[in-house]
Amino acid sequence: MSVFAHHTHDFASDPDTALAAADAFFQKTGVRFTPLRRRVFEIILRAGKPIGAYDILERLRDHGKIAAPISVYRVLDFLIEQRFVHRLATINAYMACVTPEDPHAAQFLICQSCGSVTEISDQAVDKAIAEGARTAGFRVSYPLVEIMGVCADCARDGKA
Repeated sequence: MSVFAHHTHDFASDPDTALAAADAFFQKTGVRFTPLRRRVFEIILRAGKPIGAYDILERLRDHGKIAAPISVYRVLDFLIEQRFVHRLATINAYMACVTPEDPHAAQFLICQSCGSVTEISDQAVDKAIAEGARTAGFRVSYPLVEIMGVCADCARDGKA
């Protein structure tokens, strides 16, 4: 079982390394990493927590970049397609992937109390989803599972 346990999305401590890795990836693959795509990814990295599309738009405007909401959504779709960002539908937010270089299904533990998010990738869960989908004749395009609950810190602090 391969689990990226305790990999919270707090890239604020080293977003420069993540940006450099993205730059190298896009240069190697020949896919355009436009200034807007790079800036949106940087905003997500520096947020240190899941961030909504309109918050991204506000941060772009704060830095003098004028972008339409549709442009931001297109960039987010691109970053998801390239596996650098995940969309968390439950909380309507986006966050950087822990291991974009490693294609994987992801499960997210989302704390209802403090809002922290931990990405895990459990092969047993991946296998169960694949088998259930195959049995149902369903083709999975984005195997992402979001689990709401209370993190260990909040439970310990009595915030549950």
